[in-house]
Amino acid sequence: MHQRARLFAGGLAPAFSATQQALINDATRSGHPIADVEPTVGFEAARGVEIYIAGGEWQETLVVLARADFDGDGKLDWLTRADLAMRRGTHRVSGLFLLTRPQPEALIKTARELSPTPAPAAAPQNAPVGSVAVPTPVAGPSK
Repeated sequence: MHQRARLFAGGLAPAFSATQQALINDATRSGHPIADVEPTVGFEAARGVEIYIAGGEWQETLVVLARADFDGDGKLDWLTRADLAMRRGTHRVSGLFLLTRPQPEALIKTARELSPTPAPAAAPQNAPVGSVAVPTPVAGPSK
């Protein structure tokens, strides 16, 4: 097992069945690393803002999109996109996660999974958009 597998929380492992999801949930609640959920996990490489993780029949790329204190706790968090794919087959899925590490020696864990929100409906005319008002179209001269 790769040593980095002890740094990441079990919640970052993929679940392809209810049994796997139960293992991930248990590992997350008890603070166990991803290696306890997926013993074959390995870290293939880390380049720039990408971390490549592989385990069994799957592979995952974590892309760090931004680093900041997103939750206001004074600790650096990472906004990441996780791209997961099966090694054989066509199953692919992506998700957005907020990762955090409460202390330098603690596991890197999922603070929350971010759900995409539907695009907002078109703003009504003259409604503020940010700090700019959308002008009302002017009709041409009447005849």
